[in-house]
Formats: sequence, C-alpha cells, structure tokens
Amino acid sequence: MNKAAQYILFAIVLVALSILSITIGSSELSAIDILSGKIGYESTEWTIIRHLRLPRTLTTIGIGALLSLSGCIMQGLFRNPLVEPYTMGLSGGAVLGVAVTFCLGLQISFGMSALIISALLGGLLTMFVVLTIRRAIKCDINSMLLIGIMISFATSSITTLLMSLTTHENLSQIISWSIGSMDSASEEMAIFIVASALVATFASAFLGNIINALSLGTAEAQHIGIDSQKMIVALFVIATLMAAISVAAVGVVAFVGMIIPHIIRRIAGHDHRYILPLAAMGGSSFMLLCDIAARTIIYPRELPSGVITGICGCIMFIYLTSRQRNEYN
Repeated sequence: MNKAAQYILFAIVLVALSILSITIGSSELSAIDILSGKIGYESTEWTIIRHLRLPRTLTTIGIGALLSLSGCIMQGLFRNPLVEPYTMGLSGGAVLGVAVTFCLGLQISFGMSALIISALLGGLLTMFVVLTIRRAIKCDINSMLLIGIMISFATSSITTLLMSLTTHENLSQIISWSIGSMDSASEEMAIFIVASALVATFASAFLGNIINALSLGTAEAQHIGIDSQKMIVALFVIATLMAAISVAAVGVVAFVGMIIPHIIRRIAGHDHRYILPLAAMGGSSFMLLCDIAARTIIYPRELPSGVITGICGCIMFIYLTSRQRNEYN
C-alpha cells in the first residue's frame, strides 16, 4: 500500500470512529440523522452533541494525537520501542505537578490554567532531572530509559505521599486525575487540545528529517551537520510538552505513545517524515476506540479510558520485552 493510500485509510477510520463516538451515549442518536442534518439546532439532541459528545470526541482525538506523537519522537531518538512519556517518567512528573496544585487549592483560584501550568512545570522538571543525571554520569541515550523509569517511581512515591497527607476531597481529585478519563471534557478544553494537536502535527512534519538522522545515532547525525546534543534536548522538550498538556487535560493515559508508534512503523516503515502524521491519526483513532469501549463495556456505568489503554499497553509491553531482538538495531 502506497503512502497516499495509507493516509486516506487512516483518515477514513478516524472519521468513522469520530461519528461512532458522537452517536454513543444514554440518548441514542443515528449517524444518518447527524450526517443528513435532520437534527435541528434547537433540539435536545443537538444540545447533547454540541455541549457533551462533540467536545469529548474532539478532546479524545487531540489527546491521542499528542501522546502518539510524543512517543513516536522519543522512540525515534532512543531507537527503543519501549520508550514513551509514561515509561520515561514525564507523565509521572506532570501528575505530581497537578497533585501539588490540588493540595494547595490553586485550581480554585486559577481554574484549568493552574492545572495546565503545573503539569507543564512538573513534566519539564522531570525532563530536566533526567537530562541532568544523564550529563552527570555521562551515560548513552539508551541508558536514559532506566533513569526515566527510576524517576517515574520517585514521582509516583512523592505523589502517593501527598495523597496520604492531604484532605479527602483533594485525595479523590488526585486519584481521578491519576486515571485518565475523558468525561470531564468541555468545549474550552476541546478547543485547546485540538489546537495543540494540530500545531504539534504540523510541526512534527518539519522535524522528520532531524529525527531520521538522530535515529541513526548521535555520531552519524553530527557528521551531517546536526548538533545532536541540542536537538536531542529540543525534541525531548517538545515531547514533554505534548505529554504534559495531555496529563493536564485528562490525567494519565498510559502506553498510547508506545503502542501506536510501534504499529505505525510496522505498517509504514521508519521514515519519520511520513510516520509522524500517521502516528497522530493512529493515536487519535486508538483513543477513540478505547473511549468507546470505556463507555460501553459496563454500560450504563463508565470506565476511565486510561484503564483500557493500560491493559492494552501492558500486553504490548510484555510482547515487546519478550522479543529477542530490538527492531531499532
């Protein structure tokens, strides 16, 4: 299948899952009625679509794209299919930032902006710690994965400590944020997340050649005129920002950044100029599928989407670690 056909196929799947996501809920809506415009703008059905289901669907699409792009960039840099924001500790750092915000009650005064800023700061601080340790012990880029896992354990422990010391109300908020769910999506959140995902997707198209060079090795990239150390840091910052925005919006949704890039590489190869946009669409489709499953498996109750991605991710993690050879070597 050529690249154009792959893009078209992924786009069709994404649109189909988006329509299915909008139709699923306590009030049954027909996809034919939605597409044909039979639902009036003053109707109850349109109110449900506009204020509840459409924001949730758009938020889910944006989160999937951000996490998948973040994981794809990291895997290209590390040449390791196990690397993603969750395993590198970046998501854990963002959750810690959000936990501090809840404990201090900053979200009461500053709203969603406090959560976004704290998640960004937590993710960036975690990234800074990982890079500082790497520079101090002068380890290679693959050893950063072990550093990231240790930092992830540390941030998780500190978050647990805060949970044990805070009030019951703050505890419930932190717990709900630690398990990614799309049920808190709003129109404002949907606009912010979709805008972030679009910017990230377009920006990633210009980063493909650089990631291709770095994926060959830092020395090889240096030989063709790329400042490897600066670009690694820059790309790491970009990937961290994507993950932190996702955590700030819906909490931790683990393993999306590991599963989708791995599948995309098997389908479309290793040229990041082409697989990054595919990863964005694939991540969005996967998140929609997981969110649909979360809403229907125990209907009328609802599971957090992070539970579904976590189960899928654990299966994929075991599969990848059981492989005898690394596909990046």
